[in-house]
Amino acid sequence: MAPPIPRANCGNEGEVDIIPGTELMKNADNVHLVHAHNSAESIVLIPQPTNSINGPLNWSPWWKFIVTFNQGFFVLSSIIPAFSISPLTQLLMDKWHKSLTEIALLTGTLVITLGYFNFIIIPCSEIFGRRITLLVCAVLNLIACVWSATATSYGSFLGARILTGTGAAANESIMNVVVADMYFLHERGRYIGTYFWCYFVGALLGPIISGAIAERGLNLLLLVFFCPETRRLHEYKSTLTPAEILRKAEPSPIWVLQPIDGAALKGVIRHVFLPLHILFFPIVFWASMSMGAAANALLGINLLQSPALSAPPYNFNPAQVGYANFALVAGGVIGLVTAGPWSDWMSARATMRNNGVREPEMRLVSLIPFIIAAIIGLVVFGVGIQEKWPWPTVVIVGFGFVGLQVVTISTITITYAIDCYKPVTGEIMVIATVCKNTFGFGMTYYMNDWATKSGYVQPVMLLMAMAVGITLFGMVVFIFFGKTFRRWTKDSNIHLL
Repeated sequence: MAPPIPRANCGNEGEVDIIPGTELMKNADNVHLVHAHNSAESIVLIPQPTNSINGPLNWSPWWKFIVTFNQGFFVLSSIIPAFSISPLTQLLMDKWHKSLTEIALLTGTLVITLGYFNFIIIPCSEIFGRRITLLVCAVLNLIACVWSATATSYGSFLGARILTGTGAAANESIMNVVVADMYFLHERGRYIGTYFWCYFVGALLGPIISGAIAERGLNLLLLVFFCPETRRLHEYKSTLTPAEILRKAEPSPIWVLQPIDGAALKGVIRHVFLPLHILFFPIVFWASMSMGAAANALLGINLLQSPALSAPPYNFNPAQVGYANFALVAGGVIGLVTAGPWSDWMSARATMRNNGVREPEMRLVSLIPFIIAAIIGLVVFGVGIQEKWPWPTVVIVGFGFVGLQVVTISTITITYAIDCYKPVTGEIMVIATVCKNTFGFGMTYYMNDWATKSGYVQPVMLLMAMAVGITLFGMVVFIFFGKTFRRWTKDSNIHLL
């Protein structure tokens, strides 16, 4: 049973229930909190830092940047080869005399492995640490890269793709866990946005460039020497106050192996099944489905772009099909610089109007422009391809807006879920990834055949209905009733993890 829910005195507004996810962003009841930049005029830091000399929240900005960069580089370098084969669809069909569905299965098996292997990765990251888990996955990525390059048959290449998905699976979850370890509440949207940008831009660049073995090796070296453990097992206390040590701490020595978390090891079964438990939390379920729908809109384009753009009147060659993804990348870049900062700013403004009490639901209204972007991008792509619109319209507008929506909707919805249930950040990413990739795996079986039989409008409009409908419905419901749903789960033991 969770501890009793506290009540805080917020000045003239009286007492406010502080349930999990609700945060008090100003001093109250003679409790003086640590503020950003050690200035009472700056925002209150949530969670409050301790006087730990090696705690990730207290690390210097330089160390936080190094870790974030290496995490992002891992995501990019592992996801690029995962989605690198879509422009080669026709070439692989001719080489191995396989059907379009069989070649699409090369992506489908990888997608399903990316999702479900996280049921192993997240418990391992809690028991053995984020660092060693990433190092093992990076080694698997390197082996898979060599195997893919030397495969001489369809069966061998399919095995290499499965191993690629196994090694790359950590990019679906670990970085957001590390972000939650290192960054405060008001910074979280920005850096979760960085994760989604790295992930989806990697997926977009995959069809343009295939990953080099040297890139995998470089990433492995960076993880070995410049990616310390962020799991806080043994924190060493200082005689300084939290305010004095903030932004000045250094990580513990960087060893390959970290102490095993005995409590996590004893609760390994709980860690395996915890994602299934939180799936039934309405907020987690909606965020997972919304992210999955937005991401699978991108996967739909990934699956359909080669047959669509290589056919008349476009007649793109494989290289040109790959170059079309630069429009998706451009949209993703715009999403990077808008989604996290925009939603954080909207939350900060709403917090000020709410007398310093911050609710996670305050960031949801920032979804509105990106829902509109999803409508525009998917309508232009689906109708444009079907009606043979000029390729600049289809590629620049359609691809560009789809690239924008996939980064922004995913960032805001997952950040909202993490704000509500931070102790299970990793498990939220597991269940979101499983929802996304399970549907994505199914798409590889029917998307191309459906488009061949009925045209491009119907399958693409299904993707738009899911991306827009699920996100819009949840946004409206949770803006008004999100705190009620959080109150239903306030006594859950997940808040004690």
